[in-house]
Amino acid sequence: MHTQACEAVRLACKQLVERLAPFAKDLEGKDYDWPTLVGKVASPMAGASPKVALTSHAHGGLGGGHCNYNTYGAAITEAEVDALTGERRIISTDILFDCGRSINPAVDLGQIEGAFTLGMGMVLSEHMEHDHTSGAVTSNSTWTYKVPSVTCVPERFSVSMLRDSPLHLEGPVSAKACGEPPLLLSSTVLFALQHAARAAAQQSFHAPPPTADTYKPIGVPATVQAVKSACGVRPLAEVVREELAQQGETKVGKNGQRTMS
Repeated sequence: MHTQACEAVRLACKQLVERLAPFAKDLEGKDYDWPTLVGKVASPMAGASPKVALTSHAHGGLGGGHCNYNTYGAAITEAEVDALTGERRIISTDILFDCGRSINPAVDLGQIEGAFTLGMGMVLSEHMEHDHTSGAVTSNSTWTYKVPSVTCVPERFSVSMLRDSPLHLEGPVSAKACGEPPLLLSSTVLFALQHAARAAAQQSFHAPPPTADTYKPIGVPATVQAVKSACGVRPLAEVVREELAQQGETKVGKNGQRTMS
């Protein structure tokens, strides 16, 4: 949206320049300032109308219609997991994003970082839970709905913009949107956790390499419990229940209580 606003301002200024150009031509070769130029257009007398309109209106919708273009980005993320607890640590993320010819690089960098962090929340912790009876949302506060915090940000977070991006001729000064597209790059966090959990399962629990039939991706959000399960750590009650069931001595219910066969 900010690119459309900038385009509206640019077009409005262009209209004013075209209106003032004939008056500026009369002052060629002279050392004049802005008040002098405006004085040629508007009389200082009260109630006098300017020779040309000094207000301008423009629409920043890129020609009044929709403009379709592609925006590109690439990211790589390094993550670490604790195989016993499922705790996750995002060590580093490097992003390269195509903003076209950025109007304000400082703003665009913040937009890229913010969108990626927003996506990290969806990948790591944000999850809607509902009451099975009434359908009411039960994760309705930050106590139960976990938004990303400063501890979720990668310890090393590097963002760069593509320098030789092809010009986007239909956009405002060839700029491209970067407010929401970088959110998709947060998928690299999920993939990094997936690879880390698979490595942990093989190193700590001697799990065989996954095949097309045994591969189970980590769903979102990749919570501590989900990562712990992907590492091969099974709930103690489940392990005990299976062992005792094989022995035919005792059964362990889902709540952990034991009953004799």
